[in-house]
Amino acid sequence: MKTNHFKPDTKADKLLTLSDIASYLQITEKTLLKMVHKKEIPSIKIGSQWRFVKEAIDQWLFSRMQQSSKKNTFFEIESTINYIPVDRLLRKDTILMDINPGTKESILNTLIQPLLEKELIKDKDYYLSRLLQRENIVSTGLSKGFAIPHIRHVDENPPNINIIVAGICRPGTNFDSIDGKKTKLFFLVCSDSEILHIRIIARLSRIFNNVNTINEFIALKTREEFMDLFIKYNHALNFPEKEENK
Repeated sequence: MKTNHFKPDTKADKLLTLSDIASYLQITEKTLLKMVHKKEIPSIKIGSQWRFVKEAIDQWLFSRMQQSSKKNTFFEIESTINYIPVDRLLRKDTILMDINPGTKESILNTLIQPLLEKELIKDKDYYLSRLLQRENIVSTGLSKGFAIPHIRHVDENPPNINIIVAGICRPGTNFDSIDGKKTKLFFLVCSDSEILHIRIIARLSRIFNNVNTINEFIALKTREEFMDLFIKYNHALNFPEKEENK
């Protein structure tokens, strides 16, 4: 038996096939097999067949966001769709311009308030607990002062909404970021689709993979400015050729 990086606990996690994961990542089986042979993705060979654990794949996907290169596989998945309307998922009334520093739980509580006020989620404690469960596995605090809180396993009791809540904490707060620095810019991702969920996170990671971009947003004073700048950056990724020809 040969293994790549990871030995699964088959009692806790269901083993998935090459076809399952190729469909989940929306890539061809041939492409996935090449990644397996290059040891680029967590997998295990049982007999003559490759098998995968979904939770390990999810953590692998999230780890790709910690790299700034647009050439890595996570960004390739996101870029297979030319147009991703994440700016339609963010609204002015879901942008929080001045979040106070605090514990991870208090920050998440603040971020879900717009969803509660609009009755987009009904059980605050349940949704908060799912966000905290995700944080307990791997912190969603990335580098450069940026974080993307979200639940894992969207297919389990999905929130039945597709929306993004943004928040600025100007002084910065401890969010267990991978670089140990304070987090200042937050994007809470809520989706009822696993694939859309992944693509939103990937798109946000591409937009905010530069510290200058993050600082540009943190310096904004109004929701209108925030929304306009967000649309601008997302548009540049949706239609790169038009931006280059300007």
